[in-house]
Amino acid sequence: MRKAMRQATAALESGDTATLGHVMNVHQLIQEKMGVSVPQAERLIDAALAAGALGAKISGSGGGGIVIALVTPEQKETVAAAISNAGGRAYVVTTGTNGVRLEAAEVWDELND
Repeated sequence: MRKAMRQATAALESGDTATLGHVMNVHQLIQEKMGVSVPQAERLIDAALAAGALGAKISGSGGGGIVIALVTPEQKETVAAAISNAGGRAYVVTTGTNGVRLEAAEVWDELND
């Protein structure tokens, strides 16, 4: 899992969405093999991936509560429709911020002083 975290962090730092999607897919596969996924979520994940999502996985505790799909802007409506057609309720989320970012340790030190 540490290797996956390093890969995900590096992908976020460089904007490599293809690698981030791959890491999401690997994490989902691990969750399925451990038995912490549920068939309903897996159906939605399969639909999202078949529609072109770069990655998709469950999130939340106790077998997940939501499915997160990583898509390009061009894919968002197609993937949302596929999730809806598979019995889910899709929400296309776009933020007005830059999203996740990594801060230098010094920034955290300043906040804790």
